[in-house]
Amino acid sequence: MTSSEYANIDDLRKSFKFPPFKLRDVTNGNSEKSADPKVPFGWTVEEEEGEKTFVNSSKGEKWKTAFDENGRQYFYSLLTNQTVWNLAEASESDRGSHGVEGRIEPDFAKEVLHLEPLPLKMVQKQGPLSKAKADDQGKKAKKPSWSQSYAVLVENIVYFYKDMKIAASAKAKSISSLGKPELTLQLDNAKLSSSPDEKRKEVLMLSLSNGVVYLLHHEDEEILQHWRQSFENNIEAIKTTSVTTGSSSKEIENLPVRPELSRMCSNSSIISEERTKVADRLLHWFKRRPSLEVLQRKGIIKDAVFGSSLTAICEREKTKIPRFVHACLAAVEKRGLDVDGIYRISGNMSLVQKLRHIVDQNEFYDLLCPSWDVHTITGALKLFFRELSEPVFTFALFDKFLDAYRITDHAQKISAYREVISRLPPFHAETMKRLFKHLTEVIRHGSANRMQSQALAIVFGPTLLWPESKSKDVTLAASMVYQGQVVEFMIIEFKSIFS
Repeated sequence: MTSSEYANIDDLRKSFKFPPFKLRDVTNGNSEKSADPKVPFGWTVEEEEGEKTFVNSSKGEKWKTAFDENGRQYFYSLLTNQTVWNLAEASESDRGSHGVEGRIEPDFAKEVLHLEPLPLKMVQKQGPLSKAKADDQGKKAKKPSWSQSYAVLVENIVYFYKDMKIAASAKAKSISSLGKPELTLQLDNAKLSSSPDEKRKEVLMLSLSNGVVYLLHHEDEEILQHWRQSFENNIEAIKTTSVTTGSSSKEIENLPVRPELSRMCSNSSIISEERTKVADRLLHWFKRRPSLEVLQRKGIIKDAVFGSSLTAICEREKTKIPRFVHACLAAVEKRGLDVDGIYRISGNMSLVQKLRHIVDQNEFYDLLCPSWDVHTITGALKLFFRELSEPVFTFALFDKFLDAYRITDHAQKISAYREVISRLPPFHAETMKRLFKHLTEVIRHGSANRMQSQALAIVFGPTLLWPESKSKDVTLAASMVYQGQVVEFMIIEFKSIFS
Protein backbone atom coordinates (compact mmCIF):
# COMPACT_ATOMS: atom_id res chain seq x y z
CA MET A 1 0.00 0.00 0.00
CA THR A 2 1.33 3.42 -0.87
CA SER A 3 1.66 6.33 1.49
CA SER A 4 -0.74 8.45 -0.54
CA GLU A 5 -3.13 10.66 1.35
CA TYR A 6 -6.82 9.78 1.56
CA ALA A 7 -9.86 11.52 2.96
CA ASN A 8 -13.20 10.52 4.44
CA ILE A 9 -16.00 11.89 2.25
CA ASP A 10 -18.38 12.46 5.18
CA ASP A 11 -16.17 14.71 7.32
CA LEU A 12 -13.15 15.32 4.99
CA ARG A 13 -10.71 14.12 7.65
CA LYS A 14 -7.37 13.23 6.11
CA SER A 15 -4.62 10.67 6.74
CA PHE A 16 -6.96 7.69 6.33
CA LYS A 17 -5.26 4.79 4.63
CA PHE A 18 -7.25 3.07 1.93
CA PRO A 19 -8.38 -0.34 3.26
CA PRO A 20 -6.33 -3.20 1.84
CA PHE A 21 -8.21 -5.79 -0.18
CA LYS A 22 -7.40 -9.47 -0.18
CA LEU A 23 -6.85 -10.43 -3.78
CA ARG A 24 -8.02 -13.94 -4.41
CA ASP A 25 -8.68 -15.97 -7.49
CA VAL A 26 -12.40 -16.07 -8.19
CA THR A 27 -12.54 -19.45 -9.76
CA ASN A 28 -10.27 -21.35 -7.42
CA GLY A 29 -11.09 -19.43 -4.23
CA ASN A 30 -7.44 -19.32 -3.14
CA SER A 31 -5.46 -16.37 -1.87
CA GLU A 32 -3.39 -15.87 -5.00
CA LYS A 33 -3.74 -12.60 -6.88
CA SER A 34 -6.12 -12.92 -9.83
CA ALA A 35 -5.29 -11.77 -13.33
CA ASP A 36 -5.73 -8.12 -14.21
CA PRO A 37 -9.22 -7.35 -15.51
CA LYS A 38 -9.66 -6.86 -19.23
CA VAL A 39 -9.92 -3.24 -20.31
CA PRO A 40 -13.32 -2.76 -22.03
CA PHE A 41 -13.68 -0.76 -25.23
CA GLY A 42 -14.00 2.96 -24.51
CA TRP A 43 -11.94 2.78 -21.30
CA THR A 44 -8.33 3.54 -20.50
CA VAL A 45 -6.13 2.57 -17.56
CA GLU A 46 -4.14 5.02 -15.50
CA GLU A 47 -1.50 3.55 -13.22
CA GLU A 48 0.06 5.48 -10.36
CA GLU A 49 2.40 3.90 -7.83
CA GLY A 50 1.14 0.44 -8.70
CA GLU A 51 -2.58 1.26 -8.40
CA LYS A 52 -4.76 1.07 -11.50
CA THR A 53 -7.69 3.35 -12.22
CA PHE A 54 -10.13 2.63 -15.07
CA VAL A 55 -11.21 5.83 -16.81
CA ASN A 56 -14.24 6.30 -19.04
CA SER A 57 -12.63 8.51 -21.66
CA SER A 58 -15.86 10.08 -22.91
CA LYS A 59 -17.42 10.83 -19.50
CA GLY A 60 -14.38 11.22 -17.27
CA GLU A 61 -15.66 8.61 -14.82
CA LYS A 62 -13.03 6.87 -12.68
CA TRP A 63 -13.44 3.36 -11.33
CA LYS A 64 -11.25 1.06 -9.24
CA THR A 65 -11.30 -2.68 -8.63
CA ALA A 66 -11.74 -4.51 -5.36
CA PHE A 67 -12.62 -7.97 -4.13
CA ASP A 68 -15.50 -8.95 -1.88
CA GLU A 69 -15.25 -11.39 1.02
CA ASN A 70 -15.84 -14.30 -1.38
CA GLY A 71 -12.94 -13.29 -3.61
CA ARG A 72 -15.07 -11.98 -6.49
CA GLN A 73 -13.76 -8.94 -8.29
CA TYR A 74 -15.99 -5.90 -8.74
CA PHE A 75 -15.64 -2.25 -9.74
CA TYR A 76 -16.60 0.79 -7.69
CA SER A 77 -16.88 4.42 -8.73
CA LEU A 78 -14.79 7.03 -6.94
CA LEU A 79 -17.49 9.66 -7.44
CA THR A 80 -20.79 7.83 -6.82
CA ASN A 81 -22.25 5.06 -4.69
CA GLN A 82 -22.42 2.64 -7.62
CA THR A 83 -20.79 -0.78 -7.75
CA VAL A 84 -20.73 -3.11 -10.75
CA TRP A 85 -19.43 -6.53 -11.56
CA ASN A 86 -18.24 -5.50 -15.05
CA LEU A 87 -17.58 -2.28 -16.93
CA ALA A 88 -19.67 -2.05 -20.09
CA GLU A 89 -18.15 -1.39 -23.45
CA ALA A 90 -19.34 1.41 -25.71
CA SER A 91 -22.10 0.44 -28.15
CA GLU A 92 -21.38 -0.02 -31.86
CA SER A 93 -22.91 3.36 -32.71
CA ASP A 94 -20.58 5.08 -30.24
CA ARG A 95 -17.32 3.55 -31.52
CA GLY A 96 -15.13 6.04 -33.32
CA SER A 97 -12.11 5.42 -35.51
CA HIS A 98 -9.77 5.73 -32.55
CA GLY A 99 -11.78 3.46 -30.38
CA VAL A 100 -12.24 5.93 -27.53
CA GLU A 101 -14.08 8.81 -29.16
CA GLY A 102 -17.62 7.35 -29.08
CA ARG A 103 -19.99 8.48 -26.35
CA ILE A 104 -21.21 5.84 -23.92
CA GLU A 105 -24.89 5.93 -23.02
CA PRO A 106 -25.89 7.03 -19.48
CA ASP A 107 -26.53 3.42 -18.57
CA PHE A 108 -22.87 2.63 -19.01
CA ALA A 109 -22.66 -0.19 -16.48
CA LYS A 110 -24.29 -3.54 -17.10
CA GLU A 111 -25.13 -4.40 -13.54
CA VAL A 112 -25.46 -1.25 -11.47
CA LEU A 113 -27.02 -1.50 -8.04
CA HIS A 114 -28.78 1.75 -7.10
CA LEU A 115 -28.55 1.84 -3.34
CA GLU A 116 -30.67 4.17 -1.24
CA PRO A 117 -29.78 3.20 2.30
CA LEU A 118 -31.33 4.75 5.36
CA PRO A 119 -29.10 7.49 6.75
CA LEU A 120 -29.06 5.84 10.18
CA LYS A 121 -30.12 2.45 11.41
CA MET A 122 -33.12 3.32 13.56
CA VAL A 123 -34.43 1.10 16.34
CA GLN A 124 -38.06 0.39 15.47
CA LYS A 125 -39.04 -1.94 18.32
CA GLN A 126 -37.33 -3.29 21.40
CA GLY A 127 -38.27 -5.16 24.54
CA PRO A 128 -38.21 -8.57 26.25
CA LEU A 129 -39.24 -11.51 24.07
CA SER A 130 -39.10 -15.27 24.56
CA LYS A 131 -37.70 -17.34 21.70
CA ALA A 132 -37.24 -20.99 20.79
CA LYS A 133 -35.84 -22.73 17.71
CA ALA A 134 -38.51 -25.00 16.25
CA ASP A 135 -36.90 -26.09 12.99
CA ASP A 136 -33.26 -26.04 11.87
CA GLN A 137 -33.33 -26.59 8.10
CA GLY A 138 -35.64 -29.59 8.30
CA LYS A 139 -34.55 -30.85 11.71
CA LYS A 140 -37.59 -30.18 13.86
CA ALA A 141 -37.18 -29.88 17.61
CA LYS A 142 -39.32 -32.36 19.56
CA LYS A 143 -39.59 -29.98 22.50
CA PRO A 144 -38.50 -26.39 21.73
CA SER A 145 -36.24 -24.92 24.41
CA TRP A 146 -37.54 -21.46 25.38
CA SER A 147 -35.25 -18.70 26.59
CA GLN A 148 -35.89 -15.09 27.57
CA SER A 149 -34.03 -12.41 25.59
CA TYR A 150 -34.10 -8.70 24.94
CA ALA A 151 -35.03 -8.21 21.27
CA VAL A 152 -34.16 -5.15 19.18
CA LEU A 153 -35.69 -4.74 15.70
CA VAL A 154 -33.64 -2.59 13.32
CA GLU A 155 -34.79 -2.40 9.69
CA ASN A 156 -34.42 -5.93 8.29
CA ILE A 157 -32.54 -7.39 11.27
CA VAL A 158 -33.67 -8.47 14.73
CA TYR A 159 -31.03 -8.76 17.45
CA PHE A 160 -31.43 -10.87 20.61
CA TYR A 161 -29.43 -9.97 23.72
CA LYS A 162 -28.94 -12.39 26.58
CA ASP A 163 -28.30 -9.86 29.35
CA MET A 164 -31.74 -8.25 29.64
CA LYS A 165 -30.81 -5.85 32.46
CA ILE A 166 -27.97 -4.24 30.54
CA ALA A 167 -29.95 -4.10 27.31
CA ALA A 168 -33.09 -2.73 28.93
CA SER A 169 -31.20 -0.05 30.82
CA ALA A 170 -29.21 1.07 27.76
CA LYS A 171 -32.08 2.25 25.56
CA ALA A 172 -29.42 3.63 23.30
CA LYS A 173 -29.68 5.23 19.89
CA SER A 174 -27.00 2.92 18.49
CA ILE A 175 -26.94 -0.86 18.51
CA SER A 176 -23.25 -0.97 19.38
CA SER A 177 -23.91 0.27 22.93
CA LEU A 178 -25.96 -2.84 23.70
CA GLY A 179 -22.94 -5.12 23.31
CA LYS A 180 -22.68 -8.30 21.29
CA PRO A 181 -26.01 -10.02 20.55
CA GLU A 182 -26.39 -13.72 21.23
CA LEU A 183 -28.48 -14.15 18.07
CA THR A 184 -29.01 -12.13 14.88
CA LEU A 185 -31.81 -12.93 12.43
CA GLN A 186 -32.16 -11.52 8.90
CA LEU A 187 -35.77 -10.78 7.89
CA ASP A 188 -35.13 -10.79 4.13
CA ASN A 189 -37.69 -13.14 2.49
CA ALA A 190 -38.91 -14.16 5.95
CA LYS A 191 -42.49 -15.22 6.70
CA LEU A 192 -44.52 -14.65 9.87
CA SER A 193 -47.47 -16.73 11.03
CA SER A 194 -49.21 -17.93 14.20
CA SER A 195 -48.43 -21.26 15.81
CA PRO A 196 -50.63 -23.16 18.30
CA ASP A 197 -49.13 -23.92 21.70
CA GLU A 198 -50.58 -25.85 24.61
CA LYS A 199 -49.13 -23.72 27.41
CA ARG A 200 -49.02 -20.34 25.67
CA LYS A 201 -52.09 -18.60 24.27
CA GLU A 202 -50.44 -17.37 21.09
CA VAL A 203 -46.99 -17.87 19.58
CA LEU A 204 -45.49 -16.19 16.52
CA MET A 205 -43.64 -18.42 14.06
CA LEU A 206 -40.86 -16.67 12.15
CA SER A 207 -39.66 -18.67 9.12
CA LEU A 208 -36.36 -17.43 7.71
CA SER A 209 -35.12 -17.75 4.14
CA ASN A 210 -32.39 -20.21 5.20
CA GLY A 211 -34.97 -22.75 6.42
CA VAL A 212 -34.63 -22.01 10.13
CA VAL A 213 -37.85 -21.44 12.09
CA TYR A 214 -38.08 -19.60 15.42
CA LEU A 215 -41.01 -19.33 17.82
CA LEU A 216 -41.56 -16.00 19.56
CA HIS A 217 -43.80 -15.30 22.57
CA HIS A 218 -44.66 -12.63 25.14
CA GLU A 219 -46.93 -13.05 28.15
CA ASP A 220 -48.76 -9.81 27.36
CA GLU A 221 -50.97 -10.50 24.36
CA GLU A 222 -51.13 -6.84 23.33
CA ILE A 223 -47.34 -6.47 23.37
CA LEU A 224 -47.07 -9.65 21.28
CA GLN A 225 -49.51 -8.19 18.75
CA HIS A 226 -47.40 -5.04 18.65
CA TRP A 227 -44.37 -7.21 17.83
CA ARG A 228 -46.39 -8.97 15.13
CA GLN A 229 -47.31 -5.64 13.56
CA SER A 230 -43.69 -4.47 13.64
CA PHE A 231 -42.39 -7.67 12.04
CA GLU A 232 -45.08 -7.63 9.34
CA ASN A 233 -44.44 -3.98 8.51
CA ASN A 234 -40.70 -4.55 8.22
CA ILE A 235 -41.04 -7.69 6.11
CA GLU A 236 -43.49 -5.89 3.82
CA ALA A 237 -41.19 -2.88 3.59
CA ILE A 238 -38.29 -5.13 2.57
CA LYS A 239 -40.41 -6.61 -0.25
CA THR A 240 -41.64 -3.25 -1.58
CA THR A 241 -38.22 -1.57 -1.50
CA SER A 242 -36.21 -4.47 -2.96
CA VAL A 243 -34.03 -3.50 -5.89
CA THR A 244 -35.07 -4.75 -9.35
CA THR A 245 -32.44 -4.55 -12.07
CA GLY A 246 -31.39 -6.62 -15.09
CA SER A 247 -29.20 -8.79 -12.86
CA SER A 248 -30.46 -11.96 -11.27
CA SER A 249 -31.73 -11.80 -7.69
CA LYS A 250 -28.72 -13.76 -6.46
CA GLU A 251 -26.30 -11.35 -8.13
CA ILE A 252 -28.15 -8.37 -6.70
CA GLU A 253 -28.06 -9.82 -3.21
CA ASN A 254 -24.31 -10.44 -3.38
CA LEU A 255 -23.29 -7.25 -5.14
CA PRO A 256 -20.98 -5.36 -2.75
CA VAL A 257 -21.14 -1.69 -1.92
CA ARG A 258 -18.18 0.53 -2.54
CA PRO A 259 -15.58 0.98 0.26
CA GLU A 260 -16.41 3.65 2.84
CA LEU A 261 -13.14 5.47 2.24
CA SER A 262 -12.14 6.81 -1.16
CA ARG A 263 -9.07 8.65 -2.43
CA MET A 264 -9.13 12.37 -1.75
CA CYS A 265 -9.92 14.31 -4.90
CA SER A 266 -7.89 17.40 -5.63
CA ASN A 267 -10.85 19.01 -7.34
CA SER A 268 -13.18 20.51 -4.67
CA SER A 269 -16.10 20.56 -7.11
CA ILE A 270 -16.12 16.75 -7.13
CA ILE A 271 -16.55 16.67 -3.34
CA SER A 272 -19.38 19.20 -3.64
CA GLU A 273 -21.07 16.99 -6.23
CA GLU A 274 -20.77 14.00 -3.90
CA ARG A 275 -22.40 15.92 -1.07
CA THR A 276 -25.22 17.02 -3.37
CA LYS A 277 -25.93 13.43 -4.33
CA VAL A 278 -26.01 12.36 -0.68
CA ALA A 279 -28.39 15.23 0.13
CA ASP A 280 -30.65 14.22 -2.78
CA ARG A 281 -30.76 10.65 -1.51
CA LEU A 282 -31.66 11.81 1.99
CA LEU A 283 -34.38 14.06 0.60
CA HIS A 284 -35.75 11.21 -1.47
CA TRP A 285 -35.76 8.95 1.59
CA PHE A 286 -37.67 11.51 3.66
CA LYS A 287 -40.27 11.88 0.89
CA ARG A 288 -40.78 8.10 0.79
CA ARG A 289 -41.58 7.92 4.50
CA PRO A 290 -45.26 7.17 5.26
CA SER A 291 -47.35 9.94 6.76
CA LEU A 292 -48.31 10.10 10.44
CA GLU A 293 -51.91 9.22 9.58
CA VAL A 294 -50.82 6.06 7.75
CA LEU A 295 -48.62 4.94 10.66
CA GLN A 296 -51.45 5.55 13.14
CA ARG A 297 -53.92 3.67 10.94
CA LYS A 298 -51.58 0.68 10.76
CA GLY A 299 -51.06 0.77 14.52
CA ILE A 300 -47.33 1.47 14.32
CA ILE A 301 -47.75 4.79 16.10
CA LYS A 302 -50.38 4.88 18.82
CA ASP A 303 -51.94 7.79 20.62
CA ALA A 304 -50.03 9.00 23.66
CA VAL A 305 -51.10 7.98 27.16
CA PHE A 306 -50.35 11.31 28.81
CA GLY A 307 -52.71 14.06 27.71
CA SER A 308 -55.35 11.63 26.49
CA SER A 309 -58.69 10.73 28.12
CA LEU A 310 -59.49 7.82 30.43
CA THR A 311 -62.12 6.48 28.05
CA ALA A 312 -59.79 6.54 25.03
CA ILE A 313 -56.95 4.86 26.94
CA CYS A 314 -59.10 2.12 28.46
CA GLU A 315 -60.87 1.36 25.19
CA ARG A 316 -57.53 1.11 23.40
CA GLU A 317 -56.00 -1.08 26.11
CA LYS A 318 -59.24 -3.03 26.70
CA THR A 319 -58.98 -2.51 30.47
CA LYS A 320 -61.18 -0.99 33.17
CA ILE A 321 -58.45 1.36 34.37
CA PRO A 322 -55.32 2.51 32.51
CA ARG A 323 -52.44 0.08 32.77
CA PHE A 324 -50.04 2.82 33.77
CA VAL A 325 -52.28 3.81 36.71
CA HIS A 326 -52.54 0.17 37.80
CA ALA A 327 -48.75 -0.26 37.55
CA CYS A 328 -48.06 2.87 39.61
CA LEU A 329 -50.51 2.00 42.37
CA ALA A 330 -49.27 -1.60 42.56
CA ALA A 331 -45.63 -0.48 42.76
CA VAL A 332 -46.33 2.05 45.52
CA GLU A 333 -48.38 -0.43 47.53
CA LYS A 334 -45.62 -3.03 47.30
CA ARG A 335 -42.59 -0.91 48.18
CA GLY A 336 -43.61 2.67 48.95
CA LEU A 337 -46.37 2.92 51.56
CA ASP A 338 -43.85 3.56 54.33
CA VAL A 339 -41.87 6.20 52.40
CA ASP A 340 -41.87 9.53 54.22
CA GLY A 341 -43.91 12.27 52.52
CA ILE A 342 -45.26 10.03 49.79
CA TYR A 343 -47.24 12.05 47.19
CA ARG A 344 -46.32 15.26 49.02
CA ILE A 345 -42.64 15.21 48.00
CA SER A 346 -42.09 15.80 44.30
CA GLY A 347 -39.87 13.40 42.37
CA ASN A 348 -36.97 14.27 40.10
CA MET A 349 -38.65 16.03 37.17
CA SER A 350 -36.16 14.76 34.60
CA LEU A 351 -36.84 11.16 35.68
CA VAL A 352 -40.59 11.82 35.70
CA GLN A 353 -40.39 13.07 32.12
CA LYS A 354 -38.24 10.09 31.18
CA LEU A 355 -40.89 7.70 32.52
CA ARG A 356 -43.58 9.67 30.73
CA HIS A 357 -41.69 9.34 27.42
CA ILE A 358 -41.26 5.59 27.89
CA VAL A 359 -44.99 5.15 28.57
CA ASP A 360 -46.03 7.32 25.61
CA GLN A 361 -43.70 5.39 23.29
CA ASN A 362 -45.23 2.11 24.49
CA GLU A 363 -41.80 0.84 25.55
CA PHE A 364 -41.18 -1.76 28.23
CA TYR A 365 -40.97 -0.55 31.82
CA ASP A 366 -41.00 -2.26 35.21
CA LEU A 367 -41.96 0.02 38.11
CA LEU A 368 -41.11 -2.71 40.61
CA CYS A 369 -37.47 -2.29 39.62
CA PRO A 370 -35.53 -0.40 42.35
CA SER A 371 -34.06 1.91 39.70
CA TRP A 372 -37.42 3.72 39.66
CA ASP A 373 -37.62 5.89 42.79
CA VAL A 374 -40.98 5.87 44.59
CA HIS A 375 -41.25 9.68 44.39
CA THR A 376 -40.63 9.45 40.64
CA ILE A 377 -43.52 7.00 40.30
CA THR A 378 -45.92 9.11 42.39
CA GLY A 379 -44.83 12.25 40.53
CA ALA A 380 -45.55 10.61 37.16
CA LEU A 381 -48.95 9.39 38.41
CA LYS A 382 -49.95 12.91 39.54
CA LEU A 383 -48.73 14.30 36.20
CA PHE A 384 -50.85 11.73 34.37
CA PHE A 385 -54.03 12.80 36.18
CA ARG A 386 -53.24 16.53 35.75
CA GLU A 387 -52.74 16.19 32.01
CA LEU A 388 -55.93 14.25 31.28
CA SER A 389 -58.03 16.00 28.66
CA GLU A 390 -60.94 15.62 31.10
CA PRO A 391 -60.47 15.16 34.87
CA VAL A 392 -61.46 11.99 36.69
CA PHE A 393 -64.48 13.77 38.23
CA THR A 394 -65.44 15.12 34.73
CA PHE A 395 -66.36 18.70 33.83
CA ALA A 396 -70.08 17.92 33.65
CA LEU A 397 -70.26 16.75 37.27
CA PHE A 398 -67.92 19.31 38.85
CA ASP A 399 -70.76 21.41 40.31
CA LYS A 400 -72.66 18.29 41.37
CA PHE A 401 -69.75 17.12 43.54
CA LEU A 402 -69.48 20.54 45.15
CA ASP A 403 -73.23 20.56 45.83
CA ALA A 404 -73.01 17.10 47.39
CA TYR A 405 -70.27 18.25 49.75
CA ARG A 406 -72.32 21.28 50.90
CA ILE A 407 -75.08 19.02 52.28
CA THR A 408 -74.91 19.10 56.08
CA ASP A 409 -76.74 15.86 56.90
CA HIS A 410 -74.16 13.06 56.88
CA ALA A 411 -76.42 10.30 55.55
CA GLN A 412 -77.82 12.54 52.80
CA LYS A 413 -74.31 13.62 51.89
CA ILE A 414 -73.21 9.99 51.47
CA SER A 415 -76.28 9.31 49.34
CA ALA A 416 -75.61 12.41 47.20
CA TYR A 417 -72.02 11.36 46.61
CA ARG A 418 -73.07 7.88 45.54
CA GLU A 419 -75.70 9.29 43.19
CA VAL A 420 -73.19 11.60 41.48
CA ILE A 421 -70.58 8.85 41.17
CA SER A 422 -73.17 6.58 39.53
CA ARG A 423 -73.46 9.18 36.74
CA LEU A 424 -69.74 9.03 35.93
CA PRO A 425 -68.55 7.24 32.78
CA PRO A 426 -67.65 3.61 33.63
CA PHE A 427 -63.89 4.04 33.18
CA HIS A 428 -63.89 7.18 35.31
CA ALA A 429 -65.83 5.43 38.08
CA GLU A 430 -63.54 2.37 38.08
CA THR A 431 -60.38 4.48 38.11
CA MET A 432 -61.75 6.65 40.92
CA LYS A 433 -62.64 3.63 43.06
CA ARG A 434 -59.21 2.03 42.61
CA LEU A 435 -57.37 5.29 43.35
CA PHE A 436 -59.32 6.12 46.54
CA LYS A 437 -58.89 2.56 47.80
CA HIS A 438 -55.16 3.10 47.36
CA LEU A 439 -55.29 6.42 49.23
CA THR A 440 -56.94 4.74 52.20
CA GLU A 441 -54.00 2.31 52.27
CA VAL A 442 -51.61 5.27 52.34
CA ILE A 443 -53.45 6.68 55.37
CA ARG A 444 -53.30 3.32 57.17
CA HIS A 445 -49.49 3.67 57.06
CA GLY A 446 -49.65 7.29 58.20
CA SER A 447 -47.46 6.68 61.23
CA ALA A 448 -44.59 5.82 58.89
CA ASN A 449 -45.18 8.10 55.89
CA ARG A 450 -46.68 11.03 57.87
CA MET A 451 -49.47 11.51 55.33
CA GLN A 452 -53.04 11.98 56.57
CA SER A 453 -56.31 12.51 54.70
CA GLN A 454 -56.01 16.30 54.76
CA ALA A 455 -52.49 16.25 53.28
CA LEU A 456 -53.54 13.84 50.53
CA ALA A 457 -56.62 15.97 49.80
CA ILE A 458 -54.46 19.05 49.29
CA VAL A 459 -52.34 17.12 46.79
CA PHE A 460 -55.11 15.33 44.87
CA GLY A 461 -57.90 17.92 45.05
CA PRO A 462 -56.71 20.10 42.14
CA THR A 463 -55.35 16.98 40.39
CA LEU A 464 -58.64 15.10 40.14
CA LEU A 465 -61.30 17.78 39.64
CA TRP A 466 -61.33 21.27 38.22
CA PRO A 467 -63.94 23.37 36.40
CA GLU A 468 -64.01 23.46 32.61
CA SER A 469 -64.00 27.25 32.65
CA LYS A 470 -62.52 29.61 35.23
CA SER A 471 -65.50 31.95 34.84
CA LYS A 472 -67.68 29.99 37.25
CA ASP A 473 -69.88 31.25 40.03
CA VAL A 474 -67.31 29.92 42.46
CA THR A 475 -64.10 31.91 42.62
CA LEU A 476 -60.81 30.16 41.92
CA ALA A 477 -59.70 30.30 45.56
CA ALA A 478 -63.00 28.95 46.85
CA SER A 479 -62.92 26.30 44.14
CA MET A 480 -59.53 25.04 45.34
CA VAL A 481 -60.82 24.83 48.90
CA TYR A 482 -63.84 22.80 47.84
CA GLN A 483 -61.68 20.53 45.66
CA GLY A 484 -59.63 19.44 48.65
CA GLN A 485 -62.68 19.04 50.89
CA VAL A 486 -64.52 16.89 48.32
CA VAL A 487 -61.53 14.57 48.02
CA GLU A 488 -60.90 14.40 51.77
CA PHE A 489 -64.48 13.41 52.52
CA MET A 490 -64.30 10.63 49.92
CA ILE A 491 -61.07 9.29 51.43
CA ILE A 492 -62.51 9.22 54.94
CA GLU A 493 -65.87 7.74 53.88
CA PHE A 494 -64.50 5.40 51.19
CA LYS A 495 -66.28 2.29 52.45
CA SER A 496 -69.64 4.04 52.81
CA ILE A 497 -69.49 5.70 49.39
CA PHE A 498 -68.10 2.84 47.27
CA SER A 499 -69.59 -0.19 49.04
